Amino acid sequence: MLQGSARDEYFCKMTRFYRMFVLLLFFCAYLSFGKLTASAAQPSEKGAQWGDWETARNLYDSQRFQDALEALQTKPLDNANYYYNLGTIQYKLTQLGPAIAHLEKANRLRPHDSDIRYNLSLARSVLGQAIGADKLDPASNALEQLADQVSLDEVRFLLGLLGMLVLLAWLRAYLNTRSIRKMFMTPLGNIGLAGFILTTCIFGLQKWASTAPPAVSIQRHSVRSGPGERYSELARLEAGTKLRLLPTSTESSTELSTNLQGSQEKRDTWQQVRYSHEGIGWVKISSLLVL
Repeated sequence: MLQGSARDEYFCKMTRFYRMFVLLLFFCAYLSFGKLTASAAQPSEKGAQWGDWETARNLYDSQRFQDALEALQTKPLDNANYYYNLGTIQYKLTQLGPAIAHLEKANRLRPHDSDIRYNLSLARSVLGQAIGADKLDPASNALEQLADQVSLDEVRFLLGLLGMLVLLAWLRAYLNTRSIRKMFMTPLGNIGLAGFILTTCIFGLQKWASTAPPAVSIQRHSVRSGPGERYSELARLEAGTKLRLLPTSTESSTELSTNLQGSQEKRDTWQQVRYSHEGIGWVKISSLLVL
């Protein structure tokens, strides 16, 4: 009877462990592949860079850049192609600030595109020589700059993939020791724990950076000490300068980014920003492009 009771207890323990393992494995798989599956259903933007903007393309090829810009802006779209073409034309017109803003937006929507990154680097280099490279992104710290280079979908994929590897390492360690406590003391258990901590830190970094989302100035403007022209001027920012938006205590960073891309009435309001490492002020949303 005692042996049968021990076997039943061991069987129940193993059943609970495997159930927990399977649930965690499915959760990691969802993190890793859920977003990829959703995005795969969308048509690829690669290749047909001009799409419906054939008139703008013909004008661009004819070196009539101002006419090409006006033709492109008659059919605005919120996708990487539109912002890439818009920023490239503005660069040709030496409108460096707006060019950087729109190329940054294109890079945000389609990261790791070599053409977008090349044009963005070119525009930033020219403007940096004119106003100083340190003035292009005076508000972001090193961790925020690092987080801006990685999309949330990529972080999510990495978290899920490493999470599955961690679970497999723990499973193998558990099967060797048959003890959860001893499992974490084995080399495989330590590797799994280190991987779990690493992925959690990466995800935490991305979420932390999203609390102050970036925006780029599309025109030269003043930073005020309060939400209005009547307040004193704290600084003057050049077009093409990146700064960080500060949400109020009643709105999340996601709500902030959504709200700022709403009606013109909202875009004419003032928003609190961090314009340097320690400087906080207010600017008009209409002077910014939220990334």
